[in-house]
Amino acid sequence: MLSLYGFIDKAIGKGRLTVEDAKGVTREFGGKEPGPEAAIRFTSSTAPLKILINPELNAATAPITRNYIEAEEARIAEREKEFLERVVASA
Repeated sequence: MLSLYGFIDKAIGKGRLTVEDAKGVTREFGGKEPGPEAAIRFTSSTAPLKILINPELNAATAPITRNYIEAEEARIAEREKEFLERVVASA
């Protein structure tokens, strides 16, 4: 079966990419040479397959449709959620 993760594993030559799927499973892909590091989190279980089938369209539209979130954005969103939960709990 085709897998976006198999493609990523073969494609990364430098650096490291960390991917968290919609179920919270984290996979790390690293090249043989040091380089930049990046991380993304898929919020949809169908996003990896859609990107594999049509990467030009689906990788470009994934942030717009919220099918994945860059890791830093995800951390900010989680902190905002925790903050709002504390505000509601103290009200």
